[in-house]
Amino acid sequence: MPVTLLQGMAKNGANAPEHHCGAGGGLILRLGEVERAQRCPATNADVWQAEGSPSALYTEETPICAVCWMAYIAPIDKWSRSLGDPGHFRVPLAPAIREFPVPRQRLSTSTVVYNQLYGARQYTESVGYWCERDDAGVKDLQRYASAHGLSLDLEPGPPGKQNQVLVTATHTRRA
Repeated sequence: MPVTLLQGMAKNGANAPEHHCGAGGGLILRLGEVERAQRCPATNADVWQAEGSPSALYTEETPICAVCWMAYIAPIDKWSRSLGDPGHFRVPLAPAIREFPVPRQRLSTSTVVYNQLYGARQYTESVGYWCERDDAGVKDLQRYASAHGLSLDLEPGPPGKQNQVLVTATHTRRA
């Protein structure tokens, strides 16, 4: 499959860099040009669902970096990559996000997802997961977030699942 540089993207209304993503420095491809074997959540869970199709935020024309696998989100003018493993980002996540406390297996009700957004020369990184509500555990998360300068969002579960909480910790840093 040929590698296509997205020349002139800025002329076509997108603000994405014309040759590289800025984070990975790799060639920019369109999602439709990515090899079928690489279309999986292990490459970028923000883009591809388990069946290898782009999620609703992306189309086959969406720019993606062939080095760091960050995909461009035009409405927010940022590049994004999500993974289940904090150690597989080309630009390492901030230690406070990589080491954020994840609940014991019995409390976790979903996959832990790490996300890295890049734009305007800064990274916004987060970790999120659903878990069973545990007031002592919530206090520990609040202490960790405060000690590490993280923003912490604790969203209660939907009706019928009030015993659950969506935990999201976020950190922003300059590139």
